[in-house]
Amino acid sequence: MTWSDREAKIEKIRSWTVGPASPQGNDEAAVAILDFWTSDWRALAARLRAGDSGLAPDLFERPILKMGRYLFQLPWVVAMQNNATAAINNLRRLGARRDEAREETRRIEPRVAALFEERNFRVVLNNRLERTNDDDPGEVDLICARDGQLLVLEIKSTYLRRSKRDAWLHRTTTLRKAALNSVARSAQFVQPLHRMRVWCLLLASRQTVGA
Repeated sequence: MTWSDREAKIEKIRSWTVGPASPQGNDEAAVAILDFWTSDWRALAARLRAGDSGLAPDLFERPILKMGRYLFQLPWVVAMQNNATAAINNLRRLGARRDEAREETRRIEPRVAALFEERNFRVVLNNRLERTNDDDPGEVDLICARDGQLLVLEIKSTYLRRSKRDAWLHRTTTLRKAALNSVARSAQFVQPLHRMRVWCLLLASRQTVGA
């Protein structure tokens, strides 16, 4: 176990931020990195005593533990874990209500569209379906066509579930519902396409920047 105060930890992290624009490192970026990976146990304890049922971070999601003025860390946790997954869970599970979360999700769709275009698909992004007096079907995230095949894609951003049970429930409830809704929304679009083979797909991305 290692420990230090906040100032010493920021000093160590500063070297991570060295680059052409900041040859001596960037203090502001170092502070942001430290705060991103830190779990304040005093604040967490106060929440739990108050009966707050909010989300609590797992050790791998925020492996730097703040207790009073000191920061504690198990170096082997950071060395052995999948830090990409940890960052995604930090953003998409613990930070799901951030103001930036919706925009991060929206950026996934054009990136997936670009991947299909690179493979010579004709792509329609965020197709708004016709609203009727009885129904507002909303939009289809992505429609891709090539060689008589039509793909209707619903794109969802998610994170790594904490157990097999949680993953199964997410797959059979949230994702299944999203897939069925996507099929229902796309019905009016695909009905005229009798000669095309239609696939309705659900992409559940665990990343905020790609599929």
